[in-house]
Amino acid sequence: MPSPLRLGTRIACLAILSAPALAREPTWTRLDSSHFTIISAVPEKETRAWAVEFEQFRTGIGRFIHTNETALRPVTVVLFRSQDDMRPYKPLEKGRPAEVNGMFLRSQMGNYIEVGADEEDEQTRQLVFHEEVHWLTNVSDTPLPLWLDEGLAEVFSTFSIDDSYYTYGKPLPWHVQLLSREKMIPLKQLLKIRHGSLLYNEGERTSIFYAESWAFVHYLLFSGHWEERTKYNELVRALRGDPDPDALFRRVFGSDCAGMDERLKDYLSHGSYTETRLRYDRTAVEKGFTARTASPAEVKLAEASLLCAVGRPEEALQRLRRIAAAMPESPAGWEAEGFAAYAAHEYGEAATCFGNAAERGSRNYFVYSFLGDTTLGIAPDTLAPQATVGGDLRLADNYYERELSLNPLEQHAYDNLSSNFFALDTLSPADAWILEQGSRLFPDDALIRVGLAVVALKQGRREQGLEALRAVAADPARSGKTAVTCARSILDYQRKSDDIDRLNALLQKQDYPAAVALADEMLKATLEPAERGNLVFTRNRAQVAGEVRKAIDLANSGNVPEARRMLQEVLPRAEDPQMRTQIQVLLDHIAVPRSTG
Repeated sequence: MPSPLRLGTRIACLAILSAPALAREPTWTRLDSSHFTIISAVPEKETRAWAVEFEQFRTGIGRFIHTNETALRPVTVVLFRSQDDMRPYKPLEKGRPAEVNGMFLRSQMGNYIEVGADEEDEQTRQLVFHEEVHWLTNVSDTPLPLWLDEGLAEVFSTFSIDDSYYTYGKPLPWHVQLLSREKMIPLKQLLKIRHGSLLYNEGERTSIFYAESWAFVHYLLFSGHWEERTKYNELVRALRGDPDPDALFRRVFGSDCAGMDERLKDYLSHGSYTETRLRYDRTAVEKGFTARTASPAEVKLAEASLLCAVGRPEEALQRLRRIAAAMPESPAGWEAEGFAAYAAHEYGEAATCFGNAAERGSRNYFVYSFLGDTTLGIAPDTLAPQATVGGDLRLADNYYERELSLNPLEQHAYDNLSSNFFALDTLSPADAWILEQGSRLFPDDALIRVGLAVVALKQGRREQGLEALRAVAADPARSGKTAVTCARSILDYQRKSDDIDRLNALLQKQDYPAAVALADEMLKATLEPAERGNLVFTRNRAQVAGEVRKAIDLANSGNVPEARRMLQEVLPRAEDPQMRTQIQVLLDHIAVPRSTG
């Protein structure tokens, strides 16, 4: 398999249908359902058969995995007549098309499958179904732990369909063999494995981690033990956060991890694995499809999009510029050109294209993510959230909120909204609601907690907001550098703002000595040059005003010479031109002898 492609693309080979009779010039068919589109060069009957299998897989797995249907991004399937026809759209290895029969690609630009309809391979078929499970679990209401995500993908990779039945749960022989000869990972350890662990490698699915994840999920769903099956959903809910595995298993199954280890070993020792075979109505499924002849522009757009998806954006960009120009009112062409420009590092062109796509009602979340980042001046490919941003914050936030309406699981958008909210004059109820949604999805995200603290401050819940900010700022190990920087920055700003309010109140009361003392304390803090300059200027005004007040009191008491001396002394030290003018007026006024009548 080729190396991982740009934009986070993941690849799997796909099983191929039996070869149709080849025509010299194929007539392309477009078949649409609510979750996928097929652009096919094979006869409509075979295209529909492929669509039934794909749709039934998605529907059947929905019995076990609850996904957010509004966030599930459609798949575009390009079904070529043969491997020869598909070859120009494969990824390149050492300058030559890779030797793969078909591919499932998931990336920010969309989900794609490309297949050549002249070969069949059961193992590659399982690989693509594995990736399709990840496509579905990526929008689950609750992010899944690694073992459960990969276990589900392996269990359901054996999906098959025949006549009016579909089947899940067939055993994977290489996992069974490995578990029979290798020492198993204790479940307490399995539940703690994360991305980056030496036991986990998405490119190598024959490890003990994959085998045991498959076995445990298979046991939970297909062992025939009603207790485990009914408690599966309870387990998924209980996995939120980072619970203690022993306490978790005792609460759900009435047994600690060691006890569940024995149950799993006992299940595996029997060597019998239950399959689930379910009837479905093929005719009813097909009624959900619409099929028509694909236009030349639709075929060209699909082919060019594949080139971009397999890591050949420069080639795709030349085609997509012509395609987008030929269909200017459709967001699809602008989206595709924008993605190709982004992948080719032509960021100015990407911004223009994504802007055109957004104006035409694009429903691709990444379009709005890119526009939000661009509006803030965040460089493309910057993965870390920003603690300090600029630009039109409200426009950027509108883009991010549109992004989240299309894909509520985009943590990047929640983080940047959280970073921006303090700088906005007002927040809407929708702003607050979106961060509350993000907090439910990502309860450990400290930057979202910062955003919610800002909401509390702006809604008048001052102490609640400050307390939340202090908690984030005081725990760098858990909160992370960006959230701590953001929280401390807001707390520092709030402290300075409070000091300025106190300073202004003292000036209003003409308590100039206290104002000078407070300014001296404020000047001890770390300040930006402009802040320090303004504070020094204000301190000077307060000090001068205090001395002028003393001079006026002396003049009013009849000690005019001393009053004039004080005013003459303070005049050159007054930095404010307006105050200098006022002092000069006072000097002129008390220099005029008063009439004795």
